[in-house]
Amino acid sequence: MLTQTDDHNPIISHVYTADPAVRVINGRVYLMTSHDIDGQTGYSKLTEYLLFSSDDMVNWQDHGVIWKASKDTKWASLAYAPDFIERNGKYYMYFPNGGSSIGVAVADKPEGPYVDPLGKPLISASTTNANVKWIFDPCVFIDDDGQAYLYFGGGGPGNARVIKLNSDMISTSGAAISLDVPNFFEALYMHKKDGVYYLSYSSNPSNGMQISYMTSSSPSSGFTYKGVILPQPWQNDYNNNHASILSYNSQWYIFYHNRAISNVRDNSNVYLRSVNVDRLYYNADGTIKQVADSATGVPQLKAINPFSVTQAELIHHESGIETESSTDGTLDVTMKSGSWIKIAGVNFSTAATGFSARVAGTGTASIQVVLDSLGNSPVGTLAVTKTGSTQTWQTQSTTIKATTGVHDVYLRATGPVNLNWYQFTK
Repeated sequence: MLTQTDDHNPIISHVYTADPAVRVINGRVYLMTSHDIDGQTGYSKLTEYLLFSSDDMVNWQDHGVIWKASKDTKWASLAYAPDFIERNGKYYMYFPNGGSSIGVAVADKPEGPYVDPLGKPLISASTTNANVKWIFDPCVFIDDDGQAYLYFGGGGPGNARVIKLNSDMISTSGAAISLDVPNFFEALYMHKKDGVYYLSYSSNPSNGMQISYMTSSSPSSGFTYKGVILPQPWQNDYNNNHASILSYNSQWYIFYHNRAISNVRDNSNVYLRSVNVDRLYYNADGTIKQVADSATGVPQLKAINPFSVTQAELIHHESGIETESSTDGTLDVTMKSGSWIKIAGVNFSTAATGFSARVAGTGTASIQVVLDSLGNSPVGTLAVTKTGSTQTWQTQSTTIKATTGVHDVYLRATGPVNLNWYQFTK
């Protein structure tokens, strides 16, 4: 966000993100998103996907651009709302080429690289019973019996579909099945709890789009409308929405997007969206309670260990930074004078007296270590020695005032510097 805040929503602030797709992989939540390009005034520039991950739900690591349609496939030029899933050690990502068709790509890890094995759409207007208004917004779901399904469609009632996927996850079985979805607009999403199939979607009432849902005892038929999960979200300007639902550490969450950051930074440009997450709760009868969405977000699940190496692109909030690919591994964070990153809930279980950082830069700069509030005096300052280039990396260290307890940590730059990782020492 532009200013310091204890709120957790939106969860990503240094880039615009939308259409969240979430999965739990190896104990972490992975979030794949569309990428709204700064300054866009429509959705014709949606060409790539971003990936983030977290194990505490408030500090999110940026894994960068993992898919770009123009580079990673020969037939698609756009990349609208994605979904992805793991099966048999492979990761399958489903990507719409605008509203005209849906492709599939495969990778060995969630970060990619993803390869298009078909070289053509998986679902198109020529797929039996799939010729809906918008062939997009895929949701992939694997049932307990191993049968996989792909939900898709948009553009109003009568345009919702589901089709069976074969076990190879890159081919379909039979015709697409029509779904009767009241007041349907887009963004079908399937999850299952206690043997009940929950089909949620974006509906389009006169007072703004909201996330509604139906339930069934079958993944492809017999759905009954149950109500609204998420009314038009806070600061969403009565515009589109796209939600995903998952269980993590025995708690349920709903991910969605709004326009909160754009409303501050970019004159309320509705084409610049940001992902949020809130808790989801069920009633005793299995119905879903309406979400109490807000800037507050969700609680942090675990503290950060300051004595382990922390990637600089693991961020709770920030101001004035960018991320980029690093020659030193993963991503790095580019900072200028006044830029800062914040990581929430760092537990100094024993006293920290030193601070080391992997840095690169050609200018005069320092990194201030500030606890809890940007208005506080630094507990230490690393005077960064020039390294020769913005991708020539050195590990540099300084002492800090002995620090114990749980704190939010801010790293604030006084000049241009690139930061790859940092670590506190005892």
